[in-house]
Amino acid sequence: MHFLNEPRRQLVALHAEPEFRSKLRGLRNHDVEVRFVDTWEGLRQVAQEASPATLLLVDPYHANGKKPEPTLHDLLRTFPSLVVLAAIPRDADMADVCTLGRWGVADVIQIELEDTTRLLLRRLREVRARPLNQLLHADFPGPLPGRARAILETAVDVALQGGLPRDMADRMGMDGSTLRRWCALSQLPPPRKLLLWMRSLIASMLLDDPGHTIFSAALACGYNSDQAMRRALQRSLPMTPSELREIGAFETVASAFHQEVLRPPHREQLS
Repeated sequence: MHFLNEPRRQLVALHAEPEFRSKLRGLRNHDVEVRFVDTWEGLRQVAQEASPATLLLVDPYHANGKKPEPTLHDLLRTFPSLVVLAAIPRDADMADVCTLGRWGVADVIQIELEDTTRLLLRRLREVRARPLNQLLHADFPGPLPGRARAILETAVDVALQGGLPRDMADRMGMDGSTLRRWCALSQLPPPRKLLLWMRSLIASMLLDDPGHTIFSAALACGYNSDQAMRRALQRSLPMTPSELREIGAFETVASAFHQEVLRPPHREQLS
């Protein structure tokens, strides 16, 4: 799995306002893959297939008009790993904004007032960082030095695109041996093993979604089958995807990764 030549950021929008759609198309000039859907049913299909690096942007009033569409609430309950923004008019009721927050919408933007391009680019960056942020909030063992955080941020980004250790080294402006040395000094696994852990964490986020089957989670993560994902996960910990779902996939994988970090330093990387 190696597809770093594809666009790094993906946005799928359900919004019919013509001027706003034109603004969204402008994001294509910033290396963003922009897709539009026209129905809630189409958006649900996207949710089933979307990679963890995808941002969804919706008009919460679409096909309803007066109140936020309950279909959005159901979508967020079914796929809680989704990052969804709601784009609303300036005169929208503040009570609706509160409702959207309770439903799990990540943020709300006002389409007439905000610098949409800058805001959405920032949100897309946050989407890519979400697996790392969840990992760091899951009782990470001790403070994380700046060097270790930089390595983990790069590893998450590269893992989301199916990249390899050489891609990590290129992103960080160093050769492979220097990257291995940095990992060792930061008490992190070697680059190849670190990417495997990051892919396992990303897959576990989707496994926790009740709307995903194991097969659909595997495809969304870039595996060609659920068996391929199972083999990849079992290189990190001896559990099947089904077993992980039963006990909380992300929490279990994050805990196992923490234990890996707490092991004695990987001194073989320094040689």
